[in-house]
Amino acid sequence: MAEPTPFVSFIVCTYSTKQHNMHELINRCLNSIFAIDYPRDKFEVICVDGGSTQETISMIKSFPVLLINNAKRFPEGRGMGKSQGLALAKGTFIAFVDHDNMLIGKNWLQEMLAPMLSDATIFGCDCRLFVRKDDKITNRYLSYIGTDPFAADISIHGLLGLKKISLVDCGSYSTVNITPKNFFIAGGNCFVYRKSALDAVGGYVKDTDVIYQLAQLGLAKLAIPKNAATHHYAVYSFWNFIKKKTLWAKVHVNKKEVQGEFSWIPKTKKEFLKIGIKLIKNFIILPNFIVGLQRASETKDYAWLLHPVAMFLTTAIYVAVGLLSKLGFKS
Repeated sequence: MAEPTPFVSFIVCTYSTKQHNMHELINRCLNSIFAIDYPRDKFEVICVDGGSTQETISMIKSFPVLLINNAKRFPEGRGMGKSQGLALAKGTFIAFVDHDNMLIGKNWLQEMLAPMLSDATIFGCDCRLFVRKDDKITNRYLSYIGTDPFAADISIHGLLGLKKISLVDCGSYSTVNITPKNFFIAGGNCFVYRKSALDAVGGYVKDTDVIYQLAQLGLAKLAIPKNAATHHYAVYSFWNFIKKKTLWAKVHVNKKEVQGEFSWIPKTKKEFLKIGIKLIKNFIILPNFIVGLQRASETKDYAWLLHPVAMFLTTAIYVAVGLLSKLGFKS
């Protein structure tokens, strides 16, 4: 029988420099965690810092957290920040919260834990993205579809935003079974894992690796609470979004240590055909323009009109970075 008030370990990977100033967002994130209505002796917060300024380090230390240094800087990958935090975690449940997120509501943790406390077959809970109407247009768009538009058709946030996923309604939450044949990305932004699920796959490398391994074991039943959300301040402008996608592509192509073990590279003729059709649709723009127009009408938010442009540019960036890498150009 599950303990009524389980101990939870929050793991927050932090990084703020003059060139990558996340100071205020990290402060916002930690404040939102410590504002939750949950017994203080029943959760811990582990901050794994990748080399922030002294100002940010001092701010983090002003909170009752365990602060450790991540000399490798990156949050995901074997031996990187999240796995370092997990090695020190004492919780029955592990809450990974990215530092540019703010938990919405004092009952956030109760809402995220409730599905797993009522159903032992659920391995984790993903958190819905909150759309703030006063956000700038690019951040609103990404709050609907997730931070990577190119991956919208293979990510939980993208599938939710595009209304292309079938969920089982369980009252205060919904569930979906992830299988190797019906596989999609989950686990980003704010995600609570059952610690035993992470133990079953040998710990944490990347969310994609963890969930794919659980899917292979038949243990990937995911819950999505209806009343838990996070505000993700992903970008402050469209140009900032493009720069982030370019940097992300370069890092994941050139740095093997952050790539993880699961690969999206097509292996069969069917997979090559599928990715080929996707590339064509993204480059000719019209199909995604129609989708964006439909969703703009349904949500009453013109942020969706960015959809065809964002799909075209992220596709172009990934193709260009991939081709340059194959030709031996690295940066």
